[in-house]
Amino acid sequence: MINFWAIWNKESLIELNYINKLKGYNQDLEFISISIDNNLIEWQNYIIGNNIGWINFNIDLTMNNKVYMVQSVPRSIILDKNFKIVEDFAPKPTSLDLESIINSLL
Repeated sequence: MINFWAIWNKESLIELNYINKLKGYNQDLEFISISIDNNLIEWQNYIIGNNIGWINFNIDLTMNNKVYMVQSVPRSIILDKNFKIVEDFAPKPTSLDLESIINSLL
C-alpha cells in the first residue's frame, strides 16, 4: 500500500498511525508512505518520534503535481503482489473495508 500524507493534515496523522496496527496484522504487507511536507526537519522528527518503521519518502508539491497528481491527503493506493494497482482510491487505513481488500489479496 502506498500512503500519501502530510504533517499539517490531522486526518493524515490519524491514518498514518493506524498503519502501525495494520503492519502488525500480517508480515506480508508492505507499506510505503510519501509525505508532501515542505519542512524536512519536521517530517524527519515526526517519523522518528512516532516510530514509523516502514519506507518513507518526502516529495515536494511540484513533483507531486507533475508525477503523482495526488489532489488531497490522506490518500492510499493498494497494489497487488505483481505491483498492479488494485485500488487507486483505497479506503482509509481506519476503514474495515480496507481490511477486506487486504484479506482478498493475501
